[in-house]
Amino acid sequence: MRAGGITILSTYVFWIHHEEEEGHWNWEGNRNLRKFMETCLEEQMPVVLRIGSFCHGEVYQGGFPVWLADKAQSDPQQYKLRSEAKGFMAAGTTFCDTVE
Repeated sequence: MRAGGITILSTYVFWIHHEEEEGHWNWEGNRNLRKFMETCLEEQMPVVLRIGSFCHGEVYQGGFPVWLADKAQSDPQQYKLRSEAKGFMAAGTTFCDTVE
């Protein structure tokens, strides 16, 4: 990447890829964020890590896990996506805390 002139990386952390099932986190293999960040540090490549419940990248449902979208369908009062609904906010907080 550096040979191509890139001097900084910007990447999303897609929730849908790390918590496919509620409460079951996967940070292994190609999903190993820590290893990615360590490699970038070793290569002295700065990273802008874009953590958020919704991502405008090319990913299904904006990166929301299917289980969360299902909850939003069945209980929109508590889980309305991209809102301040209590269930949605709690789930999003758990995601962001897990990434830290």
